[in-house]
Parts: sequence; C-alpha cells; structure tokens
Amino acid sequence: MCLCLLPRFRVRSLLSLLVVCGLLFSYQRGFCDPLDTPVQDGSGAVWANHDSDDGAYKQLSFQSILGVGYRIEKSNNLVNWTNFAQFYGVGNTVTWNLFANPVPEDQNGGGNQAPVEEDTRKSATLVMNKADTGELVLGWTSLDTAEAVQYALTGLSIADEWNTNPIVGHSTDNYHFTMLLMTGYNGVIPQNSQLGALDTAMIADFSTSFPAINQSVIDNAAASQLAPPPLPPDPSSKVFFRLAVNAKLDSDFDGIPDVLEYQNGNSSSFSHDSDGDGASDGSEADQGTNPNDANDKPEIEALIVTGNAEAGVEISQKRKIIIPAGSPNRLIVVALQSDEYPSYTSGDLCEGECPFNDQLRWLITLSNGETISGQVDVNDLHEKWETESDTFLGRSPVYFQEVKVVESKPDQDVVVEVEVGATNIEDGALPSTVMVGLLPVEVVELSPKVKDEDGNEIAGSEKPNTGKPLTPFVEVDPHANRIAHRELKVKIGEPLKGKKVTWTLEALPGATPATIRGEWADSPTHKDRFEASVAYGANGFRRISQQSGETTIADDGHTAIRVNVPPIGFNQVRIKIQIEGVDTAIDLIDMEVPGIVVIDPGHGGGDSGAVGRTDNSVLEKNLVLSYSLKLRDELKEKFKDEKRNLRVKLTRDDDSAIELTERAPIARDEGADIFVSIHFNSASSTSARGCETFVERLASQASSGNPGANVNQDEDAKLAGALNQSLVDAILTQDTGGSHRPTFSNNWVLLDGSPIPGVKRAGKAVTRDGNTRNGNTAGFHPVKSCLIEVEFISNETALNSVKLPGAKGVSIKDTFSESAADDIYNNILEQE
Repeated sequence: MCLCLLPRFRVRSLLSLLVVCGLLFSYQRGFCDPLDTPVQDGSGAVWANHDSDDGAYKQLSFQSILGVGYRIEKSNNLVNWTNFAQFYGVGNTVTWNLFANPVPEDQNGGGNQAPVEEDTRKSATLVMNKADTGELVLGWTSLDTAEAVQYALTGLSIADEWNTNPIVGHSTDNYHFTMLLMTGYNGVIPQNSQLGALDTAMIADFSTSFPAINQSVIDNAAASQLAPPPLPPDPSSKVFFRLAVNAKLDSDFDGIPDVLEYQNGNSSSFSHDSDGDGASDGSEADQGTNPNDANDKPEIEALIVTGNAEAGVEISQKRKIIIPAGSPNRLIVVALQSDEYPSYTSGDLCEGECPFNDQLRWLITLSNGETISGQVDVNDLHEKWETESDTFLGRSPVYFQEVKVVESKPDQDVVVEVEVGATNIEDGALPSTVMVGLLPVEVVELSPKVKDEDGNEIAGSEKPNTGKPLTPFVEVDPHANRIAHRELKVKIGEPLKGKKVTWTLEALPGATPATIRGEWADSPTHKDRFEASVAYGANGFRRISQQSGETTIADDGHTAIRVNVPPIGFNQVRIKIQIEGVDTAIDLIDMEVPGIVVIDPGHGGGDSGAVGRTDNSVLEKNLVLSYSLKLRDELKEKFKDEKRNLRVKLTRDDDSAIELTERAPIARDEGADIFVSIHFNSASSTSARGCETFVERLASQASSGNPGANVNQDEDAKLAGALNQSLVDAILTQDTGGSHRPTFSNNWVLLDGSPIPGVKRAGKAVTRDGNTRNGNTAGFHPVKSCLIEVEFISNETALNSVKLPGAKGVSIKDTFSESAADDIYNNILEQE
C-alpha cells in the first residue's frame, strides 16, 4: 500500500491493514512487499496531514500488536522504496513523525529554508522479563546480526509502577529505547555470551540510563508513546510513505511467530528453546509437548511441512535448530511422504508422465557453511516407497532421502538452519510432506552402576557424565577378571531400526597419557574389546575381530554392547560407531578408567604402634590415621581439579584393628593402581631421625628370614622416591633437621644406577606381591606399593615437630598431603 501525504484519511482496523498487506499468517520471515495501491478508509492507521500554517509534523499513528514487525518505507516515485524506520510492536500506540515543515524565513528576509537536523540515534525495542531469582532477562533483535538475543542483567531495581505501565519509551543521547516488561517469567536464565560491538554499546547505555528510566516510570506512569524526533526528506519533493507489516515475524527462528508466542504465553519470542531442554519451541509445538517444561520434550527435533495449500502453491518454513555445546552428536534425517502414493504416483491413474507430481525441497545449512539440499518429484519415489517404506513421526509410508552426521562441539553451540518447502501440483487434495529431523545418537544408560568406596551403588551413575570427568568404567572382581568394562544402551532412533552398527574404540585424541596402556590379553575372561550385552540384550551381536563388533538397531531404535578396556588408571578411550548406510562414523562417548588408590594407616585398635618418647600421649596409630584422612581429602581435591575419575579407599578410617596379612589384599580386590602404607618410626637411639620409604625386595635380594619377590620394583621405587622427597620437603618447612635417612648397599634401591634418596628395600608384609597379597604377578602387576615412615617420634625434636594438633605438625601434615596427592596423580599418569 502506498500512502501519499496529500489526502487525509483514517484506517479503523489493524486487521484490515494486515489483510491489505497480504501477509496475515505469511510463512516468510522478512517484511512483506506492500501493495502499490492507496489504502482506503478503514485500513487501520491514522496519517496526520501536514498543516502549512502551523508547521505541525506529519505523523503516522496506529496501535501496534505485540510481536508484530513494522517498517515504514518512503519513496519519491512510488517505484523505488527505502527503509525509513523499522521497529517491533509492543502493543502500544505508535506515533511516528515523518518530516517537518521547513523553518520560516529568517528575520533578515533571507529566504533560507534549512531542513531539520537529522536524528542519528539508534532505536532498540527491549522485551524485559523479571526472573524470580532477581535477574532482568532482556530480549531484543541484535543491532549487529538482526537475530534474537537474550541477555541477563543483575542489580537493576524494577519499580512497582512498571506493573501498571509496562510499556515505556525513553531516549538517551544515543538511543531511542522502547521497553516492555513481561510478568510471570519462568524460563531459563541465559548464560551470557559475548555480544557484538553494537549490542555491547547499547546494553551499556541502557544499564547506565536505567535508574533515570525507572524514575521516569515512577514520575509518569503514562509514558508509553514512542515519538522519536523527525527525520525530514527533501522539502522540495513530493514524498510517499507506506507501512509494511509482518505478522509472521519469528525473531528466534524457532518456528513459532512472535505474536503467537506472546498470545499463548508459554514460550519466549527471544529464546529458541524457552525451557532449555534441547528441543526448539517450534518442534515442541508441532509435536504437542510443552515448550516451557523441560521435563516434557519431543523424542526428535523436527521440522514438518505439508503441501496442503491450493494446487501450485508452495508451503515453506524456516527454522533454526541449535545443538547445545557438549551435547550428543546428531543424525540429520530427511524423510519424504505423500498421500498420492500409491494411486497417483504409479498405476492406472497415472499413466505416462503423471501430472500429479508434487514437489518437495529442503535446504540445510550448518554453522561451518556446509549445506545439504535437494528437490524431488514424488513420482520418482514410488519404487522407494514400495521397497524401503518406513514410519516417521506418525507418517507412513516414508522414505529416508538423506541421513547425515552432524557433530556437536564441546565448547560452542552448533547452529543448523533448515528450510523446507512442499508444493501440491494439479489436485491440491492429496498433500505431500517433507520432514527434517535431528536424531540425537546418545548413550542413555550404562550398567553396572558405579560404586563408592564403601561398595554402595551411586545414585544416577547409570547415566553418562556430561563433560568431565568422563564417564567411568568399572572393575568387577578385578583380580579374577583383570579388565575394566561397562555395558552401553544407545539410542539411535526408530527410523534406523534393523540397521547394522559397527563398533570400534581408540585412545582419546589429545589425552594424557596418549595411549591405551595394558593388554586385553592379560584378562583370562574378557580378551575382546566388545562383547554382547547381558544387561540390555545381545542386540544381534556379532564378533568381527578382537578390535571390533557389530550389533543391530532394535525396533525401538536402541542397541547395546559391552565394552572392555585394560584396567590401568586414566586409560581414556573414545568409542565410535558406524551405522549402516551412513557415510561418516560417529563419536559416541568418551570414557575413562578411574584412578584407584588405597591408603593404609598402620596399626590401629589395640596396636598403638610407636609411642612418643617424651610425650606418651602421642601414638603412631593416631598420627597415621590423621595423615591418611588428610591425604584422602587432598587426593579427592586434586582429582576434582584435574577433572579425573577417582576412587580412594582407606584400609581403616577409625581406630580399628586389621591384620597385616589383610591389608595388601584390599588393594588387590579394589583393583588399585597405588597402595601406600603410612607409618611413623621409632628407635632405641634418641638421635635417630629422617624420612625413609620401603619397597619390596626382588626375589634375588631375598634370603632366609628376609622374604621378597617384587615383580615391579622399578615402578614401586619411582613412587617411593617421589613420596619420600615430599616428606623431607614438608618437614623442612618447620624443622631444619628434616632429611632423608641414609641408605647402604645392602638396602638401597637404584634408579639409573644411583641410589634413590631415602628409599630402601625390605620384606614388609603390606607391600608383598603375589596372588595372596596385592595381586601382582610377573605377567600382570598393576599395583605400585610402598611403605612410608614419616619421622622418628623417639627423637624429641622430631616429635615436637610432627605431633598433632600442634601447629607445626598440622602444617607438615597438610604440606605433605598436598604434595603427595600430586605425586600419586602423576605416578598413575606415568604407568605403563
């Protein structure tokens, strides 16, 4: 519609204006092309004519609808139109100044007619939602990208007067703000991302100006009219204006027009996914779930368009689908269905070149610019429906035209823009449908559950971890099985039922360590990487080789398998699947073998161990328990900081008695990577001092009465050397007498030909290798063991330094425990 400002006329109905514009419920996101014909009376807006006598502004005035987009365009010739003003309807009365009368001649009679100065301020319409937690969630159309943006601000006080005057206009030196306060917000508080330069400047101006805006609401509750200063054209020319209206504006590309989101009130026009459940609002509306309830979501994110308009008219729709950072990879499925099958795609009713050739098209654009596109005539699909028909989203028969992998990213969202169209040809009665679905390929359950240090199942551990630490493997009867494993139940989707899935695994790219350590052959019971699932059913499992296996996708869209990995702490693997008919393998899940540490506080119960010579209240059993508890806490903190899986168990965590022969088997039965026994020393000589750490003798170093058969002394010695050095360093922070105990040729342990300071070999019962002790054998020795003697409490100076709860003793204990946690963590990383 073109409006010349010469006549004066009024339009009484905005609905009439929308009809005249020809875009009520249009499927296009952009503004319509207004009709090049004058609007008759009753079309909805008031155009105020210019009065040359009083110099009044010419104005456009109308009542806007919340969620509808508006644009005023101007032209000098009714052919070429330029954008004059563009804004977002917030339900207010809009009065827009078009241009001003030239100023009168100056007092000297010079005849100057200078135009009014142009207003360069930007316009911003902000929809404000006040969250119960205090944040002010803003939504607007980005000044940088023209896409919907949500951003949360804190510390802004909202006056009560906003409740009765929710629409406010306010101008600053740089912006014209129109603000609408919405109530009852229960959406997701957005995680603020980096804004563009224009949006950043606008939000800064808004935040600075908000106290004044808030005060203006208090002072004038009726301040709701948008009236920016005039923008004049050339006063010497005839100027025409027209109003373009978009009632199908979809700011967040979720498939629901803004105006409907506001009217329905159960989703946000500035949030693609109002409830944060991973499904777009449009997909939820299409499939009957609640877009504002994270517990109610569709099985599949999908865009569905059926060509049910009159013959020859295309129905099209666009949608932006966001794959959240760190979420499962997706399969993009393009599915095609037609009510013209079978009668009107082949047979007597369709001889020769069938005229009932409905057209279906799709264009899918990924964040990286890659596109998936195509167009088909449904007649060409007859044989496909005949031989490969299926069901998808309740429609049948369906042919899956495309199945492609879209990989998610760990640290940023992946945006998929989908545009589809369906056109009925000739009949207009038997529609055809194009569907684009994104199927998450994900592990939905694992078995068995993970257990804590006390052997109790951890609630929720049947679900995969999100992010780090990675989803852990478990070890069941580690000494007998010598393998870590989990069984995985995987959701792929009913559309791919019957398809074969090939399974492989590899060392996690970029992991430390970079390889999978240990050998599957060490396990007497599970030598293959993949086996049939017992918990979830065999799912047609077939062994391909030691390195791979195959399963079938069941009718419910799931499959399952058992995965085995050598039980070395921090082994990290990536499990991959290749689905039959899909040209790209899918990274399914990353998993990790937990580091397992057993700490043994010596003595306990009736066995007090050493007693402080000059203070007999100091008992070894109490000191070592305090050290062990602190080391456990530091290990948990260390592994948490490193985002690694950990299980740490104490042989005792109270004053209980445990036989010497029962301690090492705890490490064996837990599948431990590290076993550390903590003690304090005593001697008849009051001058004896120093830190020493013991490892088991080699068989060649044993003698009658001095047993030993260490199968991995070098590995034990590296751990012992690091811990003994940490002991000395910790004591030296409070006591200059701290030192390594001397070693001699009859008891030292060599590393690269040199004795390791403070490390000795001995026949300690708790560090004994063998099936009946810590489980280490010549062919399989996962446990690194040592026994620490912290200091001599028979020495008065040393006793005064280490006794608890003395300040020096606490400091030494804490310093050692923190450093020892690093030593143990690094030792697990360096296992071979």
